[in-house]
Amino acid sequence: MSKFKEGKIGNFLKKSGKYIIAITLAVAIASAIGVTAAVSSNNQNNNTNISNEEVPVSSQKIVFGLPMNNCKILNDYFDNELVYNSSMNEWSVHLGMDISSEDLSVFSVADGTVKSVDYDSLSGYSVEVEHKDGFVSVYSSLAENVKVKVGDSVKIGTKLGEASTTSGIEGGQDSHVHFSLYLNDKEVDPNNYLEFSNK
Repeated sequence: MSKFKEGKIGNFLKKSGKYIIAITLAVAIASAIGVTAAVSSNNQNNNTNISNEEVPVSSQKIVFGLPMNNCKILNDYFDNELVYNSSMNEWSVHLGMDISSEDLSVFSVADGTVKSVDYDSLSGYSVEVEHKDGFVSVYSSLAENVKVKVGDSVKIGTKLGEASTTSGIEGGQDSHVHFSLYLNDKEVDPNNYLEFSNK
C-alpha cells in the first residue's frame, strides 16, 4: 500500500509540481505587496499629523553680510595661535574678530531672532542673534544704547547698536565690535562665512 501512495503522490507532484510552485510564489508575492501597502498606509496616516512648522524645509543657504560698513579687522580670529592681550596681561586664543569702522553702526550679519541682550564688565554690552541652520552671531563691546531687545526679529543689515569701548577684556582699543560666530554651539572662524575686503 505504501508503494501505491508513493506512486500516486509522486505522479501528482510530477504533473502538478510546477503549478504548486507557481501558486506558492503568487501567494508570497501577494502577501509581500499587501504588507508593503499596509506599512505605507500606516506611515501616511502617521505623517498627516505633522505640520510644516514641525518639519522645516529650507532649500536656501544662509547668506551673510558684514557687521559694519567699510570695516577693517583690528584683531583676527585665532584658534590655533596665542595672542597677547594687554588688558588681561595674558596670552590666549582669540575666538572672534575685533572690527572697526569710521561709521560705528553695527548690523546683523543675517536674518534671525535676538536671543539675548546682556552686559558684563569683560564683554561690555552684547547682542546674540540666532539664525537658521544652527548659526548664532554675537556682537560685543557695543555702546549702551542697544537698538534691539530679546525676541526681536532682525533682517540682514538691521542695526543692532554701535561699536564702543565697553569691553573690559579689550581695553585700550578704539571703538570696535568683537564679533563671534557659532555653528551648532561651537565657535567658528567668521572668515569662512563672511567676505571681508579690508584685511
